[in-house]
Amino acid sequence: MDKLIRYFTPVFLALLFLDIYVKTNLPIIPYRYYSKIFVLVTLIIFTGYCVYKKNKLNNRYVFYGLIIFFIGDILIIDHLNKVKFIISLILFVVGKLIYIFKFTHKEDFSNKRLLPFLVVCFFVCCVFV
Repeated sequence: MDKLIRYFTPVFLALLFLDIYVKTNLPIIPYRYYSKIFVLVTLIIFTGYCVYKKNKLNNRYVFYGLIIFFIGDILIIDHLNKVKFIISLILFVVGKLIYIFKFTHKEDFSNKRLLPFLVVCFFVCCVFV
């Protein structure tokens, strides 16, 4: 696993810096779609390999949450489109809920405090959009 992380880290950082360069210097459409997809697909492949190696359903929540965030990230690139923006916010909330289910066994991770906060944040974003 350490060897895999050692090889993955430089590749991921290179793709991340490429994404930052594209975001700051090139037109968003279509270039940002390509750079964002490269970064996220690399992260999904790495996480999928690590998660499915352990073969536990509870560990797969991280992978499922990452897939949901991937779809939300792709949709939010065109943030001026109100429908895509709202759908991406919904997907981010769903992804966060998946992570809540994954980390419910942690002591400092209280669902009773976090879930109402997420609901309020989501409705505030929808009202002001």
